[in-house]
Amino acid sequence: MCDGLLESADREKRQVIGERDEARASAAKLRSRVIYLEKELKAKGVKSEIETPETFENLQEWESQHLSEAVVILNRAYRAAKKSRFEKPKLAYQALLVLRDHYVPMRREGGYDKQKAYKAALGKLGLEESPSFSGARASEQGDEYFVQYNGRKRLLNRHLKRSNARDERYAFRLYFFWDEETQKVIVGWFPSHLKTRIS
Repeated sequence: MCDGLLESADREKRQVIGERDEARASAAKLRSRVIYLEKELKAKGVKSEIETPETFENLQEWESQHLSEAVVILNRAYRAAKKSRFEKPKLAYQALLVLRDHYVPMRREGGYDKQKAYKAALGKLGLEESPSFSGARASEQGDEYFVQYNGRKRLLNRHLKRSNARDERYAFRLYFFWDEETQKVIVGWFPSHLKTRIS
């Protein structure tokens, strides 16, 4: 009887793994199709003007309309944005669009031109990208620099920044990582600083 249950559980496990792999393959095909269609639209000069709101009130809706195939904002980041006292929400939305329009293509396709365009787009907003804490230093902050994504603990190893001010009304930080499997930017926190030993 016990052997029969083990065989049944093993069969079910193989079936679930197979279904998961099929779903991943299907998602990868759909992602490729979306990327292709976006390139075609860009090549034809089709560009839509995207509104950058003055508040974070409808951030989730805005993300689903404008970012979903390239940038994912985690719940923790939504909560941080909605509670923040940051005075320039438009900058945060513009930074998210730079990630969508420049960082993601740079990571997906590579090339010096894409890198140059990304840096230029950041420069227009007065932003720079750099590593956040990594390795042992990230662990010094507890789970501050880590998020759960697709069932795994992941490090927010990159961030966009503007101003070194500590007053959260003026300083801007956007912490993220690149997920190779989904080919997306995963945003785990913004628009304020995450804690460090000096904050």
